Amino acid sequence: MTENQTHSGTKGWYFSMLPKTGDSSPIGYYLAGLFIILAGAVMLRAKKVKSE
Repeated sequence: MTENQTHSGTKGWYFSMLPKTGDSSPIGYYLAGLFIILAGAVMLRAKKVKSE
């Protein structure tokens, strides 16, 4: 390989070594957020029922 050639075409070899971001699915974060919201709603409802 000569000095002008790179591993990934026009980009430098260092771009191919960088970690990829956004490749994983965010569904875990969505489910965790939904769980927190539902837990909060259940706790609020329990507090209202207990105070009545």
